[in-house]
Parts: sequence; structure tokens; C-alpha cells
Amino acid sequence: MKTDVDIVGEFAEHLSLCWSISTDDIKPIIRGDNGLIYLYSELPVLLGVAWCPDELSGDEWNSAIGAQLRCGMQVVRDCAVESYSSFSPENPIQSALAMQLACIKPASNSARLNAAMLTTITAARLRKAKQLEHDRTMRELKLLRAGVDLSDYDPASDTRWLGENVAL
Repeated sequence: MKTDVDIVGEFAEHLSLCWSISTDDIKPIIRGDNGLIYLYSELPVLLGVAWCPDELSGDEWNSAIGAQLRCGMQVVRDCAVESYSSFSPENPIQSALAMQLACIKPASNSARLNAAMLTTITAARLRKAKQLEHDRTMRELKLLRAGVDLSDYDPASDTRWLGENVAL
């Protein structure tokens, strides 16, 4: 099964686009002047486009939404300040429209930049995994110091640190 980096990377490579990293959740994205393209779904493989319709008149907005629907894109959310749609990276018409909406342009040096980005996202995800493991270890240590019996403790199911509104 392909990873998010594989899917976004192949799309970017096919269209000579540069991808970068969303620092919020260490995910690959393709930034443009008016939005971004991101992985919407792994199965089925769909990308999403997030774009800002602020500058559009009513007729231009109607035209943009109509174009998305006519070419088979799914409008996920639409309002005055942001719009989200999903599309198939295999469909060239949908891909071109997504790039147009987000104002994303091809780059001549995209292959070199994407190779560097792959190294960066791999290192960032490794650091995040180490941080999570450290946090788990520190939680266990805190429980041991408090005299809690950990013989049946499973740190993978301990969601207390996520907040109160967590359902397993």
C-alpha cells in the first residue's frame, strides 16, 4: 500500500510540482499562491484541494464550483473564505483544475527539491516517533513512581493524555 508521501510525491513528480511539509501534522502538501493540495484519502486514492474563493465575484464562484462538479470533483466544503474539494490524481482535467484553483505552478527544479523534502519528512517523522516513545516512557515512569501496578498496563491504549473527549 502506498504511503501519503508516495501518493503526493508521484502526483508532484508527474506534473513537475514541488511538495513541502505541513508542520502541523508532518504531512506532505503542495502549496500554491491561493491554496494547497493534500492527501484526502488513501483508499480510494484521492487528493484534496483547499483554496480561497475570497477574491471571486458571485459569477466567478459559480463558474469555479460548476467546473469542479462537471469534471467529477467532489465539493467537500464550500463557504466564503475557504473551499475544499477531492479529486482523482489520475484524472488530468481534475488535476489541472485543482492546480488552477490553488494557483500552483510547475517548477523546473522540482525533482531535486522533492528529493530533499523526502529526506526532511523522513527525519521529522522519526523525531516525532522518538518523542512519542519518550512521552510513553515518561508516563509509565510517573505511574511507577506513584506506586501503580503496571502488570496489565498497555501504553498503546492509554489515551488520558489526549484529553477528556476520547473514545476508543
